[in-house]
Amino acid sequence: SDWLGFIDADGALPAREYWRLADNLPLTPADVICGSRVKMAGRTIERSLLRHLQGRVFATAVEELFHLGFYDTQCGMKFFRASRLRPLLPALQEDRWLLDVEVLTRLQADGARCAEVPVDCYQHGGSSLVFGVDSVKMMVRLLRLRRRLRGRAGSPA
Repeated sequence: SDWLGFIDADGALPAREYWRLADNLPLTPADVICGSRVKMAGRTIERSLLRHLQGRVFATAVEELFHLGFYDTQCGMKFFRASRLRPLLPALQEDRWLLDVEVLTRLQADGARCAEVPVDCYQHGGSSLVFGVDSVKMMVRLLRLRRRLRGRAGSPA
């Protein structure tokens, strides 16, 4: 396959959004297409104010530390040109919350062209995050990831 992609299984992103983006992959010059939960281009975003604020704090920290230029690194829908992603897979160390950041940082450092596309999102129900505790853990892990990737030649982190 020329492209590898995923959509989170929590149901927040409708399958129609996956197929809308997938249908346009053959036309894109980008190597990475990321969904973005941003109210623009007629997209609908439904999520609690608390989840939105937590997401913005995390996104701001990611941007300050990694300078990726993304509004929403954590959106649960991404597509990668397979020829760009496959070589990176053995080197990936992060899981859960920071996998997206590690993948995007490594791909950009290797010259991949990245784009964000607004998507519809309907986040109803609770979060698996423990307020306060997980936020601190995420920030510590972000700092560790930045330090680890800084030692890698060509890394912008």
